[in-house]
Amino acid sequence: MKIPGPEHPITIIPNPNRTRVVFASRVVADTARALTLTEAKLPVVQYIPPDSVVFTD
Repeated sequence: MKIPGPEHPITIIPNPNRTRVVFASRVVADTARALTLTEAKLPVVQYIPPDSVVFTD
């Protein structure tokens, strides 16, 4: 695991947009509270609060 610092910056900011995740034509997550994580040169990632995810059997 990388430690945040000048050589490995990590930024977390609230995403101002609604984020929906659709899989197999079903909405599996829907939130206006996602966080955008930018870590060094890695692809940007959206973190979605667990209470915004639909868990099924």
